[in-house]
Amino acid sequence: GIRGIIGTSFAGIFYDNARKNGLVLPIVTAEVRDQLLLLAADENGSDCQIDIENRQITAGVLHCTFEMDGATRGSLIAGRDDTLDTLDLADTISTYESKLTEKMRVSVIQ
Repeated sequence: GIRGIIGTSFAGIFYDNARKNGLVLPIVTAEVRDQLLLLAADENGSDCQIDIENRQITAGVLHCTFEMDGATRGSLIAGRDDTLDTLDLADTISTYESKLTEKMRVSVIQ
């Protein structure tokens, strides 16, 4: 499967959904993108490694840094996602909800 996509930018909705599913999305300059495309087009190919912790991409002789926000980086390193983070708060959420009156609750009618 695909574990990462390297780009110069990503649309907000795509970025949020992808990172929530553990996809690595390093952001590089246009020059680095072009160098990576040349390496990928080479008939001999080239392995590409994305080092999240050090924000480094290594592909053949190319070594470069990339941008990634700290929260996303930390979640990827820890193997966390938004669902797991919410589940960690399940007891706190249940305690809060148990204190709601009937008027404070939201009902969804289908």
